[in-house]
Amino acid sequence: MQTESKKHVRKKWWEPKSTGILRQYAHDFNGTYHEASFKGFSYKSQHVTVGARHGAGTIQVTIIEAGNNNGSSADTMELTYTYRPRRKLEFYLCSAKRLAYSFLQQRLRPTSMPNSALMKVFKGGATHPSMLRSLLKHEQLSDMLLEHPHAEIRLKIKEHNATLTYRERVKKPDGQSLSQGVQLMERLLDALREQSVMHEQ
Repeated sequence: MQTESKKHVRKKWWEPKSTGILRQYAHDFNGTYHEASFKGFSYKSQHVTVGARHGAGTIQVTIIEAGNNNGSSADTMELTYTYRPRRKLEFYLCSAKRLAYSFLQQRLRPTSMPNSALMKVFKGGATHPSMLRSLLKHEQLSDMLLEHPHAEIRLKIKEHNATLTYRERVKKPDGQSLSQGVQLMERLLDALREQSVMHEQ
């Protein structure tokens, strides 16, 4: 939820533009900004955490600037959510025009989209294709995905945790585009709950 205050959050001159965007987003949408940090040999990039609906943990929001994004000319917003899985569903969803996605694409079963509109825009694969199709039929999710035709979404399980990741290239990311990304993540999480994929927190 957006706060009523319109205060502009200043960034220091040496900080990257993504820092200012993330800090402003945290201020306007009741999030918490976290600076980049090292923990042992592990690096954690700067990010904002926002509370997920139903008090179910937090969604992590970050921006990968163009220079750090495999030569891309556009910035990428990346949102992640980690939860304890109840069912071992893994899947990917990406542009139908994309030639390759990742190793996930090689080991997951190709999955047809539940309607012709999605089929024109996306392709996907899953451990349980019927479950992914049911998930994509969730109320309003299909319409929201069609508004983000370049979105890349994956659900991966490692050890005892599942991580849902949503990435999308954005020419000029701002608080509004990040907020729209969070709304799409929330809809995906609602769909996962409906399919009993997640343990209740």
